[in-house]
Amino acid sequence: MKQIFKKLGILSLFSLVFILNGCISVNTDHVSKFNHSNDTWWKPKNNADITWQWQLSGDIDTTLDVDMYDVDLFDTSKATIDSLHEKDKIVTCYFSAGSLEYGSDRPDEIILTTIHPNVIGNTLENWEKERWLDITNKEVWDVMENRIALAKEKGCDAVEPDNINAFEVDDDEPMENPIEDTDGYTTGFSITYKQQLNYNRFLASTAHKYNLSIALKNDVYQVVDLVNPSAPNKQDAFDWALNEMCYQYSTEDYDECSYYDVFDKANKAVFGVEYNGYINSFCSNANEKGRYWLKKNLSLDKWQKSCLEY
Repeated sequence: MKQIFKKLGILSLFSLVFILNGCISVNTDHVSKFNHSNDTWWKPKNNADITWQWQLSGDIDTTLDVDMYDVDLFDTSKATIDSLHEKDKIVTCYFSAGSLEYGSDRPDEIILTTIHPNVIGNTLENWEKERWLDITNKEVWDVMENRIALAKEKGCDAVEPDNINAFEVDDDEPMENPIEDTDGYTTGFSITYKQQLNYNRFLASTAHKYNLSIALKNDVYQVVDLVNPSAPNKQDAFDWALNEMCYQYSTEDYDECSYYDVFDKANKAVFGVEYNGYINSFCSNANEKGRYWLKKNLSLDKWQKSCLEY
């Protein structure tokens, strides 16, 4: 698993009233820079030299000369998002779509543990205070729509839902990666490939309902089913990708980064980060493919190096 920080939240009463009244407005002034085809949400393209920053810890450094910021949905204030928009930045908001943090100050913890405890599963590998959620349960779907609606209320241009590959943990996928091993961990719900696919399509459709762009986070085995622009319901297609460590996880016999060729062929952007290794070892390949890669600290603080500088 390749998760970093997972944050959960719940929709405010104000947000619920706002949505029920049908007062969802779309401010695309700061989106126009990359809105090449007059889309209602941001659809970044590959080979467009898009610069970006991914910061989920520490005070957000808003001074970087980049095109897009990826920040935490719950820890980042609307004022900070507004200030980034004033600088003509795209703002992507991160949240976990597949897990619950215990001992956090997230309102979802109280609601899920007291009202819907049946949707809480096993502990995530390497994350002792984090538990999987049953993504087949419509109560979880409702919580996730609330989070996406909150992103809309705060002014996010895009969302980046994490932990959307639970089926891999339950071993319902073609395990082509010889490195990846769940070491006996399961979600507790026996999530299948098809169930994950349905859930991820729900996330994409919901984001688009709120005129938000959405990234496919990791989940490389389902790329071909979630990106195809000729799919029957294009509302379900993800707009861009965000990967962690596909270069590190690749070997002579297994190229994890190659899954994103589908995005390239669809002219959709692929963003990525590596936490280990020399930046020269992956930048040339990422740049050649027109993808947007960073070297980052594992804590996802403000430090970064962009492959576009190499």
